[in-house]
Amino acid sequence: MTTYYRLEYSNLAGGSFAEEGAFVTWNAGADSGFIITDIPNGTTGVLYIAIVGTSVVPDAADSLTQGGVTADVDTSNLLLYPAYLRDDVSVTDTAGDIDIAWTGPALGATHTIFADGATAAAIVGEILTFTNGAECEVITVVDGVTPAVEYDVRWITNLDDDNFPTDNEAFTGDTAADGNLNGEVYERAYSPLDLHRFLSLLNSSETIAGDDDLSIIDFTATDRSTDQIIRLLGTVTINDTVAQHMYGGSIDQGSGNTRTLYSGLDVQVTSPLASTRPVLIKEDTIITDYWNNAYMPDSIAGNVRILTKTIENGVAIDGQRVRGALLEFGELYFFAGTTLGTASTALALVSSGDGNNNTAVGTVATYSPTFVDGYQTLDFGEGSGATPFGYSMDFDTNTSLESYEYTKYQQRRGTAETLFGRNAQLFTGMNINFAYDNETGTPAENVVLAYGTEIPYTGGTGTLVTVGEVVEGGTSGARGRVIYVDDTAGTGTIIVADPTGSFNNTESLTTLRGAGEWTATSGTVVNNSRSGQILLCALDDQGTTGNIYGQQVTGLAPANDQTLFAPAGAATYDVDTPTSFETRTINNQYIGVYTGTNYQTNFGIAISVSDAIAGDQFPNLLGVTISPPDNRSGTVTNLVIGDYVTVYPWDGAATDVNGDAEPNFNEMVTTATVTGGVSTTVVVGAGNIPNNTPAAGFLRLERDSDGNYDLLEYSSFTNTTGTFTLVGTAPNTATIGNNLFRGLIDEVVTAGTQLSYSAQYIGPGEQVAITVRRGGSPNPIKTFKTTSTFGAFSVQTVRVADA
Repeated sequence: MTTYYRLEYSNLAGGSFAEEGAFVTWNAGADSGFIITDIPNGTTGVLYIAIVGTSVVPDAADSLTQGGVTADVDTSNLLLYPAYLRDDVSVTDTAGDIDIAWTGPALGATHTIFADGATAAAIVGEILTFTNGAECEVITVVDGVTPAVEYDVRWITNLDDDNFPTDNEAFTGDTAADGNLNGEVYERAYSPLDLHRFLSLLNSSETIAGDDDLSIIDFTATDRSTDQIIRLLGTVTINDTVAQHMYGGSIDQGSGNTRTLYSGLDVQVTSPLASTRPVLIKEDTIITDYWNNAYMPDSIAGNVRILTKTIENGVAIDGQRVRGALLEFGELYFFAGTTLGTASTALALVSSGDGNNNTAVGTVATYSPTFVDGYQTLDFGEGSGATPFGYSMDFDTNTSLESYEYTKYQQRRGTAETLFGRNAQLFTGMNINFAYDNETGTPAENVVLAYGTEIPYTGGTGTLVTVGEVVEGGTSGARGRVIYVDDTAGTGTIIVADPTGSFNNTESLTTLRGAGEWTATSGTVVNNSRSGQILLCALDDQGTTGNIYGQQVTGLAPANDQTLFAPAGAATYDVDTPTSFETRTINNQYIGVYTGTNYQTNFGIAISVSDAIAGDQFPNLLGVTISPPDNRSGTVTNLVIGDYVTVYPWDGAATDVNGDAEPNFNEMVTTATVTGGVSTTVVVGAGNIPNNTPAAGFLRLERDSDGNYDLLEYSSFTNTTGTFTLVGTAPNTATIGNNLFRGLIDEVVTAGTQLSYSAQYIGPGEQVAITVRRGGSPNPIKTFKTTSTFGAFSVQTVRVADA
């Protein structure tokens, strides 16, 4: 890594030194360095330089030379922070407030390099690759005049001290860009320790220099607890922009209602792709990806190292929590979270290739499965009846695999797709549910419910308070971060999270924004110990009571009897549940696990009844895993309108006088009398309905009058009682003991070219007798007869003309 020194010089002659990137030599020209900053004072001054390669440090015996400019070295000292920091920030005293502002390169740049020997300059966004394999992306072309070029870059590869490119190392770019590194790689992003050392040096300076309004006569600006924990003292502050150029520690500043904490976050990404970028979420909002996948990457500390604000105006932002996700299309997705504080906190994110997600993203974008979100009931025919779910997917015209890949497309990094009405990257699954009572207003799903300290107010003036601001009580001194606002002409309710202290009734309220201050007077305050927000995914509304199923998006689970508020006062719900909530194990793919054939969905999610197959598993909102039965079909194809098709059970042996398979006429017998024109059921006795019976279909019942068989349609059956429920009534009487068999298909083709039936398959497969007749005109065919085995089957009709 680059070594920086501070040199005091005298006897300046021949003009002045050129700054930033200009070489200066000493030791009779044998050693050299790059000038970062020159602070001249007549014939004396101070140089901040970066030592190049293995050059020795100048001392008082050396003279500095740059072209015709010379000076004598008086003293030289190792600089304990990157020299560029002096030029990249300004330290300004405004009426006693010491404001540190960013004056350096554009956001995203982490280093600067100088190049020479180039035949063509790189362009913004291009990747430069050095001979040692290190790579960086060009953020800014500071000076694009070849052969000498200056670039602000972000480093892509994880770099340690021993594998940064060195002086004169060659590089190539994506296009014709080339050249050699001229000097060292210079940091343009800084640690809190760097800032502490810089301010400490200013504090030890005799006078103010340049744009840095701080010297030895001013108060102490900064305090170091450890190398990673720095506190700015007095009125010294950085802003969000400065923090975005920092990494590797924390900066604490201000006190009371001015306290701000920027916490360090080290994101460790393990992925098969070097380009995998984390999605970071704070306070239920996606943090803008300003780091672009690399901010001072380090092989041990983390691929992305940043500072993020976790306390503002003395109040924690969502309890200082942060979530991270890897949502790279083609990989298995991954979510994890942590709580930040002082120093740096590690967040490990791990992904691997998804063998079921190999199709090009542009192709998957054209798929069209359909989705239903919100409370719904589905009956998969496995015996539980209709049970509740909060989300379902129908494949539409897509395959099972295509539909799975589309769910990956929905939630990929950078998506604009939505789940439950919000950006899909925010959804992790329905991980909380509870009963409620005392419902008011107009309930709705796909909204975020807020709860915390409830503060009704009157007399609101100024610009209305907004979510994210901090409100302070005038007499209590309590402060809280606003997560809900419902206002009608200056009267309304706010809810604050993570309060410091308890708000009083009828005390003045104020925001801490300064200009355009909002003020009001509190009413009767409900100081709750729990605060947070829940995305309401599915609502089982039973009037004024019911059940809520959702995702905890901020804070902690609410307490019993605590009130949850829907946006704009639309509705409220009181928690009515035991003190503990069920913990849900949620797979990182929002739809759940996909095996390549079957879905094992997350809690409350299902595949549509028409697409579900045996082996799927769907945990419903009651916590019961539904396993769809093995529904299979028997199909007769190559039909035309007018064909009469029958498929009957066959015992595998019986034949008619022509030697053709005949129906199993005594497959069942009646155990209760069927009365013509009256009976709506046919009973054959408990457990006597055969396996592989369609949920609805046809029967052939032997009638008393002549022993012929009536065709009956049934809408359902119950095998525990052995009862078929008919559509309408039986046309004729059948006494106990009469034959009954199933008409698996027994109808005339009125449209299409095939007929089929579906049933829950229970092995072994059963044999069936198939007949297709078309005895009339036009184009009659000879009777087609065959047999097959259900489990499933598809039989093509052989059409032989009966001329």
